[in-house]
Amino acid sequence: MGKLDIQNLELSYKQKSTEHHPFRLSVPELHINEGEFFTLLGESGCGKTTLLKTIAGLEAPEGGNILMDGQSVIHIPTEKRGIGMVFQSSLLFPHMNVLKNVCFGLKMAKIPQETAIEWAREALSSVGLEGYENRSPLELSGGQQQRVSMARSIVTRPKVLLMDEPFSSLDSSLRDEMRKLIRRLHQKYKITIVFVTHDIDEAFQISDRIALMDQGKIIQIGTPKELYYDPKSIDVAKFMGPVNRVMGSLENSIFKSQEWLIQMPSQEDAIHKTLIIRPEDISLHNEPCNDSLNNCFSARIVSLDERRGYNHYVVDVQGVLLNVVERTVENSSLRNGDTCYVVIEKRRMLLMSGDVENHA
Repeated sequence: MGKLDIQNLELSYKQKSTEHHPFRLSVPELHINEGEFFTLLGESGCGKTTLLKTIAGLEAPEGGNILMDGQSVIHIPTEKRGIGMVFQSSLLFPHMNVLKNVCFGLKMAKIPQETAIEWAREALSSVGLEGYENRSPLELSGGQQQRVSMARSIVTRPKVLLMDEPFSSLDSSLRDEMRKLIRRLHQKYKITIVFVTHDIDEAFQISDRIALMDQGKIIQIGTPKELYYDPKSIDVAKFMGPVNRVMGSLENSIFKSQEWLIQMPSQEDAIHKTLIIRPEDISLHNEPCNDSLNNCFSARIVSLDERRGYNHYVVDVQGVLLNVVERTVENSSLRNGDTCYVVIEKRRMLLMSGDVENHA
């Protein structure tokens, strides 16, 4: 139980803290599988929280349908949809102890008190808070409060758990700890989770699949690997991390940019194409490479910046500037102004339609 299907969903929404005209949330089709950890990823204002609230019943769509296990929930109130929710703030009742906070939803559902207490203790144990039952929420740290909030959400055995950037207010070490916890809870309870975040590392760490959103639309859905290695547009590729974007033309599987000729796998000829190369997919060498699986070019190092165990280079390859990121090697002899050889794996290059300026 917990399969979600969204069909032709339409809704106007406004970005937070802006006076701009309303944006339009438009989701023609979205399928979230039973027991899946599904993440809505995108920058602030892209519509991901609005979509989550619409699934919850906190926002009313202007058109379309939302089905849970094949049944429409459009006209079903939030409390009867069989969902749990965790928000950025824990929203605990300060006048209740931890156990009573976790039991609250079960009390509303008229679960017998003895059963409710048993379930609540189990949920608290699952989030690592066994022994905290009689504490006040005011005595807990921010991370502990969010653990209580998660326990309160899973204790009602929801079909779907909705989470709106629940770890954004925590420090980096706590965020990592909470991500691991939510994955363990997902594996234990097999709940369908729809998670909202703007943090790409967080999305990649916890998700089965990701929907990348931009300006009220879903621009690509896939596993973390699919989004990273097979982006369907330049915008998706850029969102996945820094990229080198090189404009040129393609003829007979040769990509040309200025004086730079690059051997490509078999491709259809086109006048305007953009070559996408990630900085980490380029390596620098002192000697040329003759491997047929790679492209090798003479280059000059324009700049070198050392940052926390990685060298960040800008290199000039026949008039085209490329960013290169390599793990720092203590005995590396490459310096600013040196001539070197750039090696790029053919299978790591992405060729897309569209014009962009050569960028490094």
